[in-house]
Amino acid sequence: MVLDDPGANRGSAREAWKRPTVRIDWLQGAILPEEVGTQTRADLAWLMTEPKRIGQPRGVKGYHLWQGDTHGTMVGLRLERDEKDQPQPTRAFLILKGSGLVQMRAEDRSDRDALHRFAEWKGSMTRLDLAIDVQHPEVTPMAFRQMHERGQLVTRLQRPGWWGTPETGCTWYLGSGDVLVRVYDKSAERARRGAPIGEGITRIEMELRRRSAKTAARKLAAIPEERWATEFPRNVIAWFLDKIEPKARPVTKNPQRVPRWEAFEEAIDGIGPVPLGRDEADRTAEREYAAKMEFASHARKACAVLLGDIGTAAFLQWAREGMTDELRAFRKTVTDEAALKVLETLGFPVGDGAATGDDGGLWPR
Repeated sequence: MVLDDPGANRGSAREAWKRPTVRIDWLQGAILPEEVGTQTRADLAWLMTEPKRIGQPRGVKGYHLWQGDTHGTMVGLRLERDEKDQPQPTRAFLILKGSGLVQMRAEDRSDRDALHRFAEWKGSMTRLDLAIDVQHPEVTPMAFRQMHERGQLVTRLQRPGWWGTPETGCTWYLGSGDVLVRVYDKSAERARRGAPIGEGITRIEMELRRRSAKTAARKLAAIPEERWATEFPRNVIAWFLDKIEPKARPVTKNPQRVPRWEAFEEAIDGIGPVPLGRDEADRTAEREYAAKMEFASHARKACAVLLGDIGTAAFLQWAREGMTDELRAFRKTVTDEAALKVLETLGFPVGDGAATGDDGGLWPR
């Protein structure tokens, strides 16, 4: 059984892979728009798509009436009693995940726009994730792990960790508190979610919290728009190398005399921010992702009817593992009339096409 990675960001971008990129992948903190309450949700409409009530997210206390959208963006309100002892919203809390930022970029709004809107709302940043996506055969989670064990990383961060297997994707992480660095197999993570982007893509991610998040957000927001494409990647890479600098060989005394890891230099060559808008490759990836999510939604309902809560939980686990043998076995069990009627109601093919496996690609083979 594959468990959730304790160190991995669960956000999922849907942009097609084209070249090495730098991006903001998570932004959260308390905000104070001009009007709090119903106006807050109106102000946030540019961030959210069809918001609806959701439960309180983990790790955030003191906020209520949470709303979220299909891209994982969440907003909660802090309530205080007025002179009539009625609860009134006084502040809001915003969580903007990677998939929400993907949607913003598709609509030609950059990561810089998100930072500036957050600043306009007098935001107090509590978490900021900065990600570097590269494709190089030598720049992998295992390479970083081995280099750390051999003393080839110049860093003050401690508490290294390792999660995963080569089949499900691996994550190496280092640090705690204000700074946590993760290096993980982005290709495997996306394939696990049913939205593959190609082989050999590694994500190097810095999760900054509290003071580190505030400092980074303030410096990035100060970059002029005309210099964003060059200075944003340069700043992110510089911060990463300040936290973890990979070297060509083990370092004993003077790191300045040891050349930097050549493979990393090659991997970030020509790096830039994620392009805005969507081209045909992005639209294709988006359509494929939406189709898989629609299938998963229907299949969860079918599992709930056919197999009960235990079956639903099992399906979710199978889906996270890539819809493999267990899910194929489940498909073979759907043969009795009652089950077929449920699937037909949900829009699944149940006639001759279903018997031969001609199902439009909905069921894995």
